[in-house]
Amino acid sequence: MHSFLQDVRYGLRMLAKNPGVTLVAIFTLGLGIGANTATFSLSNTFLRKPVSFPEADRLVMVLNRAPGQQGQDWSGVSPADFLEWKKAAHSFAALAGYEWRDANITGAGEPIKVQGFRVTQDFFDVLGIRAALGRGFVAGEDVPGQDSRVVLSHGLWTRQFASDPRIVGKTVKLDGHPCEVVGVMKQEANFPASADIWIPMAFSPDEKQDRKSHNVYPMARLKPGVTLKQAQAEMNAIQQRLIPLYALAETGWGVTVQDLGEFVAGYGRNYMLLMLGAVAFVLLIACANVTNLLLVRSTARQNELAIRRALGGSRARVIRQLLIESLLLGLGGSVAGLLLGAWGISLLRANMPPEVSRYIPGWNQVGLDREVFLYTLGVACAAGIIAGLVPAFQGSDSDSSEILRAGQRAGSCRSRTRLRNAFIVAEISLSLVLLVGAVLMSKGVRALFASNFKSDPQSVLTMRVSLPESKYATSRQRAVFYDRLLERIRELHEVDSATVAGVIPYGYNDDTPAFSIEGQPKQLGELRTAERNSTGPDYFRLLHVRLVQGREFNDRDTADSPRVAIVSESLAHRYWPGSSALGRHLKIGEDDSKDPWATVVGVVADLDYSPWERDLVRAVYFPYRQDPQAGSYVAIRTSADFRSVISAVKAGLSSIDPDQPVYDVLPYERVISDQILGLAYVAVVMGVLGLMALVMSAIGVSGVMAYSVTQRIQEIGLRMALGARPGDVLRLFLGGGLKLLAIGTAIGLPAAFALARLLSSLLYGVRAADFFSYASGAIVLAVVVVLGCYIPARRATRVDPMRALRYE
Repeated sequence: MHSFLQDVRYGLRMLAKNPGVTLVAIFTLGLGIGANTATFSLSNTFLRKPVSFPEADRLVMVLNRAPGQQGQDWSGVSPADFLEWKKAAHSFAALAGYEWRDANITGAGEPIKVQGFRVTQDFFDVLGIRAALGRGFVAGEDVPGQDSRVVLSHGLWTRQFASDPRIVGKTVKLDGHPCEVVGVMKQEANFPASADIWIPMAFSPDEKQDRKSHNVYPMARLKPGVTLKQAQAEMNAIQQRLIPLYALAETGWGVTVQDLGEFVAGYGRNYMLLMLGAVAFVLLIACANVTNLLLVRSTARQNELAIRRALGGSRARVIRQLLIESLLLGLGGSVAGLLLGAWGISLLRANMPPEVSRYIPGWNQVGLDREVFLYTLGVACAAGIIAGLVPAFQGSDSDSSEILRAGQRAGSCRSRTRLRNAFIVAEISLSLVLLVGAVLMSKGVRALFASNFKSDPQSVLTMRVSLPESKYATSRQRAVFYDRLLERIRELHEVDSATVAGVIPYGYNDDTPAFSIEGQPKQLGELRTAERNSTGPDYFRLLHVRLVQGREFNDRDTADSPRVAIVSESLAHRYWPGSSALGRHLKIGEDDSKDPWATVVGVVADLDYSPWERDLVRAVYFPYRQDPQAGSYVAIRTSADFRSVISAVKAGLSSIDPDQPVYDVLPYERVISDQILGLAYVAVVMGVLGLMALVMSAIGVSGVMAYSVTQRIQEIGLRMALGARPGDVLRLFLGGGLKLLAIGTAIGLPAAFALARLLSSLLYGVRAADFFSYASGAIVLAVVVVLGCYIPARRATRVDPMRALRYE
């Protein structure tokens, strides 16, 4: 222990003796460690702790998987299946369920819309959480007529009820129904992530027989000792028993048992893993840079190390000394990394809009906790050892007597030069991979923006309404409400056009039910779904959607006229290839349902409804008067100030129904940007990492070239004394740098292509064979490398031959 502390003290003295090299090494490692710290903090929360419930590793989702669904695709289950699973499954300590349920709260100030969930009575027990105030639900409150209870989220209690400690026992109105507040949940009760309220799930007699609606999401707690694989096997057996027993219409549907954390992370998991891989590349580049610095430093210290060996010091002791010094650099880098990581996390959190962050699992828990600190310390130690390993072995491997006889000239051995060049090649290749990835991500995100920016969203204002079933139970009542609302909006002189729609591209009211086509029965196991959208006559003109065939909706398409539909171009090509879709008949649901067939009267261009779908989503549009939805968007195109329009619309809505709120009132441009904000963050992070790689590569190349110039002073002087011109010397060093660039590019391009293949499978608009991305990444890297070579090479052209020949 004494000798170890002695080595630490000596190492600190040696680092202090060369403050320039020490600070550069710490800063370089700090960049790599800081990027890893910030990314690990995000991924640790998002991937490992998206929910913070007791024994969360035993919590699972039990979901249906439709025929043809893969990967992250999943569906809820029917109420009847859920009840059957609840009785038959023995792998679970308990099986609960939830269902999305929007609600309007009135009687507590201005009416607001909240995100609600119907949950089974044992929902909170399965999660293992208790209320901060009051209680959860108890037996008997999941019976129709006895379900007028509500539990508030901590966020809603704070925002809407000013953290009133006497809220329990009070009554609030949900969609006009009085409900007693029985509890307020703790802040960590963040499941589902967007929940404002929970109400009891009281199945009606009809719901208990329903095997077609896949709207219940079961979640369960595994019994102690039961594995995910065992639970999956049991649920497969139960599902197989149900199919022949009930002659289910959904033959071919499977069941999947999925870890709750994996379910919550969803599609974002792949992007987090991508970012972790990218920051690992940055750390490797930093290590390669520091390795080169330490190689140069060990060359300058060869006399000192040779004397230590000559005086009896063992090679192992010398290696330990050098590794301790590099480890100290790593620890210094960890301090800088923690500071940079904390700054990066605060920057990310400050720029994430609250209306977006509430949907991100565990967002409030992102920070520098104990696990992040330990991770940073581990990464710092690993980086220090990795960076110092090669210099330590190289510095202790030379013959001490030969070094003492040769003096400093022994430092110019070719093996060390080859090693330094190898690390520069590694930096160049890794940097190229990151640069190409950054360009591809940037292009992909721009493509997502561009796909919907052709609709000129800057002059479109959007808002949402959710009509309660208690007041708008029939289709005619909902249609009349939308008629009156649009009439009031169109009366405003600031409004150019206005429409309603069940969903807008990149909106949140996603509805992709199964549909049937007359004369085209489904094949066994076929999954035939489309985006269902109920729109007003001006929908396509307002969003600048091209009419391909037929006509758009008009005011004659009412509830009393024959049902009509418009389909997207991709749907028409898929189901009526080589012929016209006009005059064909389709409907939502199965062939044998009682709903009337709708006649296709138009075909419109495809729209990108989701940034998460690689293929264009097929869509079926209905006039809102024939298919009015309870939840809809209102879109208004105007050249006036949005604030005046919002005030006027709210006043008009209040005159129609004073208890009806509007929510998510946003410019359409903001709706689009918020939906892809997570991807934009990934693209920005990739760009920052690419820039960091460029900077470190430039420092590395410049440092190696500068050292090479110093080592070759006599050779340069001799060449110039024999007639070499400055241009010849410049070409000599630039040629060496370009050779390293060529080798690094040759190695990096295949790795960049592999990354491009991965990105093309994750992000719409990214092509693996994108020549521009490879070329732009290679050109930018080449410019940086050439500049890194040019500055030391230019210095070499100014060498005085006479002084150089006397140089020792």
